[in-house]
Amino acid sequence: MGDLGFLQCQPYMVYCDPRAWVAQLAQMEQLDFEVFVPGHGPLGTRADVALQREYITLLEELVTQSISDGLSVEETLQKTLPAPFDSWLHGSMGRWDGNVRSSYEHQGGESES
Repeated sequence: MGDLGFLQCQPYMVYCDPRAWVAQLAQMEQLDFEVFVPGHGPLGTRADVALQREYITLLEELVTQSISDGLSVEETLQKTLPAPFDSWLHGSMGRWDGNVRSSYEHQGGESES
């Protein structure tokens, strides 16, 4: 899976196209494999690939809703995702911050510099 695979941990999404990544993961879920070898995280299953896809989708939805609600990027950073993703936030080298800020900017939110 290379850098498309961040299983059981937060992906690094700063330089990505989230929709394309989600589409790639959905295609991988259709492959006839039992074990997926990610570039990051432990070996995983089809269910782990689906969870990563869900993480990306939920993060994008969270940022979309925050922008719609008029929240700043700093206010958006105070939000979290539901289990099991909330546990992925710890020890992830600032990925939450980078992912939220990147999504916020890509979606046209006013970022504070």
